[in-house]
Amino acid sequence: MGEYAKLNGYEIKLGTCEDMTYIRREELAGANFEPMDGNATTKAAYLNAPGTFWRFPYPDEDGLTRVSEWQGRTMAARKLVLRAPDWELSEHRAVTVQVPAVGGDPVQGISVGMPCPMELAKLENTAPIQLFNTGKASQLVSPIAQKWMAPDWQYTVFACAFCGHWFSVDDEDILSLVAVNRAIQPEVCARLLGNSRGVAEVAA
Repeated sequence: MGEYAKLNGYEIKLGTCEDMTYIRREELAGANFEPMDGNATTKAAYLNAPGTFWRFPYPDEDGLTRVSEWQGRTMAARKLVLRAPDWELSEHRAVTVQVPAVGGDPVQGISVGMPCPMELAKLENTAPIQLFNTGKASQLVSPIAQKWMAPDWQYTVFACAFCGHWFSVDDEDILSLVAVNRAIQPEVCARLLGNSRGVAEVAA
């Protein structure tokens, strides 16, 4: 079910059910709210719902202060990719690969379903499908959302950059991710540290 509201006079989609990743929680908190038929009647009903996924605060979106600028954002876009070479994710989902026919005719091509490449990589090429350049790929992940549970308790949700499967990790994994990516994405890493209980103190 889509969630809609009027914010500062603009009709906008917030997300779908508990997935509210079109908008940051603080953006909704700071906007003038008008309910729409069939949706929550108060801003607080959205802001105080435990287990809600809000948009991750991507640094390049910090300057988008008008509601009209939020409307073009997609839900949980995997727009930012980080290397997580020490992570071993236990779950992935299948991906679909388009294989064109000779000559590149898309009409004659086929779609092939296969396990996520990162799941195959764990099998060390013992699977029927062979992988190449896995050393370059490493484990790539995208911060997708902030899952809000209660005041002063929220954490980052990630997605595999290949199959899109959502997952969360413990503080030790956050620290290893920051160690690898801090030089390239310092602001993103600062937000990851500040978004997990206990991690900021450990990192200091």
